[in-house]
Amino acid sequence: MKWLSNTFLLLFLGGLIVLSLLRLSILFSSVPTVIARVNKQQASIQPAQLNITVIADGTCSACTSPQPFLAALQKQGAAFSTIKQIDGTTEAGQRYLAEQKIERFPAVVIQGETSRDDKLEQFLTKTSVPGEGKFIYSVPAPYHEVTGDKLRGLFRTVYLTNPSCSSCYDVTRNAEALKNLGVTVVENKTVTTESLEGQELIKQYKIRYLPTVILIGDLEVYPAWQKIWPEVGTKEPGGTYILRDGAKLMGTYYDWQLKRALAPETNTPTP
Repeated sequence: MKWLSNTFLLLFLGGLIVLSLLRLSILFSSVPTVIARVNKQQASIQPAQLNITVIADGTCSACTSPQPFLAALQKQGAAFSTIKQIDGTTEAGQRYLAEQKIERFPAVVIQGETSRDDKLEQFLTKTSVPGEGKFIYSVPAPYHEVTGDKLRGLFRTVYLTNPSCSSCYDVTRNAEALKNLGVTVVENKTVTTESLEGQELIKQYKIRYLPTVILIGDLEVYPAWQKIWPEVGTKEPGGTYILRDGAKLMGTYYDWQLKRALAPETNTPTP
């Protein structure tokens, strides 16, 4: 009986050992999966590492800066492992532009972990042009066009006012309207109908409604502006643009032909 008791005890202890070894085997087999899950979670917490190359224009102070784009890129949870700047107007810069097939600059070349985060990849896809292992962002106008080596989107404005119309709308509101359309003005100038220049402008362009704005320069590279301008003004020979019927939408205006101020909604004389 004692022999049977000892045998049973040995079998019982052996079963416990086998069960423990089995549990340890299962535990150790799951370790790689657990480690991979932890590493994945840690990777999702760490920002995507990007290599940034900025192609600037050292000769164009009016060109759009790429800094707002870089700030927006960082807000997507990205970190810049490296960042370097190249002047696109130099010989080395021109070679780099040709290699990367960049048509205008300032521009930004983004490389690295661009696809690690869905939010980051969606942002880059929306704002930039994808390439082989990279994205290329080009600033809106004004910019330097590689073909022809010329600056695009530079223009000036002339505000024409009538001092005798104290009730007329504030002509500077046109500046805010242009800004909302993504148009960057390089130079502003104001002339009055009392000046010789103002009188010559009225005669040359047959201007009727005042105050108004005259735009002179390269405006063809502003898509939003080009879409809405035909509704409010005209394009004259030589690339000059005149705000015409749009002046009546801004508030009380002066009709140069009728020689009186009119309310915008009723087109009736105002005091």
